[in-house]
Amino acid sequence: MSFSDTRKTIWGNTRKLLFHNWPLLVLGQLLILIVFILAWVPLMALLFRLTLKATGFSYVTLDNLQSFLLHPLSLLMLVVLFLLLSLFLLWELYYLTGYFSAMEQLGRPQPLKLVAVSLARVITGLPQGSLRLLGTEWLNLILFNLPLLAFALWRSRLQTLISNSQTRRLVWLGAGVLLLLMLGWFLWRRIFVLPDFWSAQLTGRQALLSGRSKGRCHARNSLGCLLVWNLEILLVESLIYLLLMVLTMLIVTASFSRNLAIAAFISINESIERYFVFFLFLVSTTANQALVIRLYHFYGLAKTAGFPEENAAALLKIRRPSARRILAVTLVAVLAADTYFMVSLIRNGSSLNAISLADIKLTSHRGASWQAPENTLEAIDLAREQQADYVEIDVRLTSDGVPVILHDSSLRRTTGLNQPIWQTDYATVSQLDAGSWFSPAFAGVKVPTLQEVLEACKGKVKLNLDLKYRSAAEGLAEKVVALIQQYEMAWQCVVTSTSLACLQDVKALDPDIQTGYIGIRLLTGLSAYEGVDFFSMRASLVTQTVVQQIHASGRLICVWTVNNKSELLRLSRIGVDNIITDRPTYAREVLYQSESGNYLLTLLQILLD
Repeated sequence: MSFSDTRKTIWGNTRKLLFHNWPLLVLGQLLILIVFILAWVPLMALLFRLTLKATGFSYVTLDNLQSFLLHPLSLLMLVVLFLLLSLFLLWELYYLTGYFSAMEQLGRPQPLKLVAVSLARVITGLPQGSLRLLGTEWLNLILFNLPLLAFALWRSRLQTLISNSQTRRLVWLGAGVLLLLMLGWFLWRRIFVLPDFWSAQLTGRQALLSGRSKGRCHARNSLGCLLVWNLEILLVESLIYLLLMVLTMLIVTASFSRNLAIAAFISINESIERYFVFFLFLVSTTANQALVIRLYHFYGLAKTAGFPEENAAALLKIRRPSARRILAVTLVAVLAADTYFMVSLIRNGSSLNAISLADIKLTSHRGASWQAPENTLEAIDLAREQQADYVEIDVRLTSDGVPVILHDSSLRRTTGLNQPIWQTDYATVSQLDAGSWFSPAFAGVKVPTLQEVLEACKGKVKLNLDLKYRSAAEGLAEKVVALIQQYEMAWQCVVTSTSLACLQDVKALDPDIQTGYIGIRLLTGLSAYEGVDFFSMRASLVTQTVVQQIHASGRLICVWTVNNKSELLRLSRIGVDNIITDRPTYAREVLYQSESGNYLLTLLQILLD
């Protein structure tokens, strides 16, 4: 039989490995994934939060990423996270190696036992030099997940930073050549290292030497198998993605009105794509590891590794006291990390919101003020329906010290009462009609209090609270911070003001609340702005130089108020982080079309028509 015929047999047998008893395969992976999410994610959030405070950064952006990463404390954080992530991923690879090896030799995988055995192998392998295998592990994961890397780059904002199409093609070509070289080197020296380390109980150094000699003998044949196999994986994953998009469009068109359908689709699609990345990782890693194990046994390398069939069951054995201790310690660690994560999530949200490397956030100006009376609960609810990331509202105090949502100093324009808000008590304000001026359909709409807004928005949408500061004696900052703390929304609210004194008061009261200085243009002495995490500026005066200066200082830039297509695209190109707009639905559509989503929106328009 020619090797081309043999390849078909190999691919067929690999599919059997994947799909025979596939629920058991998925069960073990889900257990590992749950432990990973509950343990590693909260630890990452905690370390990142502490590192931000220690390094003096408010946000991490593309422009200041290098400065942040090169800070000694950031490097220490990255080393710790990298090692922990590597151990978790090694656990996943050991589980897959053990599972498919048991399928090859015994035909009866035991996923629960394999999860424990592979975790024990990670821990007991440390003294045997398994850390030497980290390079092999990451090379495996990179080359096994080329579809994921291509998808992430295609859907990210990073490639839009390269405006020249020829340069972009050269970047893609260079990346492709580099990956091919990595693939050749991997097949030549590393493809069978992890199976040897798992099955033969070798040290890390012995596994590297043994795997090198075995890979060199079969590199050419393995290359053909892997390339065609990954083309098949890519085709399947692409079809699944397209089916997901079509299904999402059908659900959106059936569930939302026409004017909200596009915004809803974009928002839902962004969430789907984030989870789809995990799906790509699991599918590609699992399928490729199955092929590696199939080749390992097809070439007869298991026997030369001291892994005869009659001893295959030994891989599933582990001393019970040792297994119990490992699982008990793991369970306690997970529960402790999970407790921290849940408490932190309920109290403040996640500090990882301070990472701004991808999508531009959209803030709805005074709620959905284009279609509802500004600064009302009705406008805020509509902004949420339109999938705004933030809702910007203005906060002032009544004469009796109640924080209410109002932009003007006078009540005349929106309620008809020609009187300053600070000379009017809340009992009077609560009786005013704040909707009739906009449209008779909103007659009877009230001026809401900040407390009512926080109650309505907690866990649903982030808020940008623009404090209309008059003097320290008024106590506006103290009252707003007290309410944010009462509702435990420190990471769901940002506070902005034209007053540096106000922002400094907010930071002194609660350092976790992010603050933004509102100004028409960027002033000198940027690094001396204490108590300021980001800048909010008039859009027409923002240039790429301004954006880079603000990012270099460890802060973000928000711009206002943008409603036309050309300005939205310009601001997207120069890298602003947040755009305040009266029309969040329209702005999201424009930005999404500029980021490779045009064909999807075209299809959605066809369905809507």
